Amino acid sequence: MITKAPVGRYCDYCKAQWGRLKDDWHPKAKVQAVIICISETHLGKQNERAYCETHRADISTMADGSVWPLVDQMETGRKLMQAKAAERAAQNV
Repeated sequence: MITKAPVGRYCDYCKAQWGRLKDDWHPKAKVQAVIICISETHLGKQNERAYCETHRADISTMADGSVWPLVDQMETGRKLMQAKAAERAAQNV
């Protein structure tokens, strides 16, 4: 699921890139997130990742330069999970 990020939620990638200074985040790590992606897989159930506009674009751009939007990535993941579940159910019959 993809939702709008609340005010004050910082980009996880920026925080990982710039880190902390003493008791607070590095000033460059304090980039407002624009979206939050909530994982729906069995391995990362309800795991949240916040992305700023720059990093949202980075994770949507593949190595060959093509763009695969996050909405489409999430939908593909759902379809793959449903197919795997159906395959397991068929084996248990």
